[in-house]
Amino acid sequence: MKKVFYFTVIALFFTVLISAQTFKLTSEIRPRFENRHGYKTLMKSGEEGANFISQRTRLNFNFKQEKLTLGVSLQNIRVWGDVSTLASIDFANSFHQAWAQYQFNDNISVKFGRQEIIYDDSRIFGNVGWAQQARSFDAVVAKIKTSKNGKLDIGYSLNNDSEQLTNSLYTNVAGYKTFQYAWYHTNINNLGLSFLALNNGVEFLNSNTKEILNYSQTLGSRVTYKRGNLFFDGSIYFQTGKFFGNSVSANYFGGNVKYKASKKFFWG
Repeated sequence: MKKVFYFTVIALFFTVLISAQTFKLTSEIRPRFENRHGYKTLMKSGEEGANFISQRTRLNFNFKQEKLTLGVSLQNIRVWGDVSTLASIDFANSFHQAWAQYQFNDNISVKFGRQEIIYDDSRIFGNVGWAQQARSFDAVVAKIKTSKNGKLDIGYSLNNDSEQLTNSLYTNVAGYKTFQYAWYHTNINNLGLSFLALNNGVEFLNSNTKEILNYSQTLGSRVTYKRGNLFFDGSIYFQTGKFFGNSVSANYFGGNVKYKASKKFFWG
């Protein structure tokens, strides 16, 4: 049934091509060999490390017609050998992205659906591209161009396990029940400035088996600077609120200084 659905989606895309102004088809095949010996946890005496090959395969469709842009990324993640060579059914497929974006005018657009959300150095929001499955979010994001060099994104997400008639506990498959955020970025000469405010909600059962929705807030900024061969970036974030019934009070500071010694080498 899933394969029929995927083929239907592909057929619909090619049907839309008849009237689409711009169409782009790309693919990605990324096999990766890994030797894990002490990854995530120390090896016990007598244990052997694991060797395997995983593969990410993607087929990406993008087209644009006037003010509407659509994007779909079909993704298959597997380990070589996890499906029999004679298997008649293979359900290891998924949508990495499936989104639509409408451009209301030159300064405002809205993007909704399954999408990658990437800001700054991916510390708070990123696609985790190094992982084979990567990361994408079910969300709606309003994109606003505030000035020549300034832009503001406002995002919202709400997750549930299934279509329901009454409210029930979300199992936190995505790691959050809901989030709302605002991200602003501007460039001033050689300086880049970003500001982020995130309200993240997680649902759980307390000791009285009552559904509780806790919110934590993350506030921070990132600055980048480039002059000649010298590069600098620094970040600062603060976190407060509650998480699974516990109070949150945390902070993060980070920075890098890099110097371009030649066309191929950086000192950092």
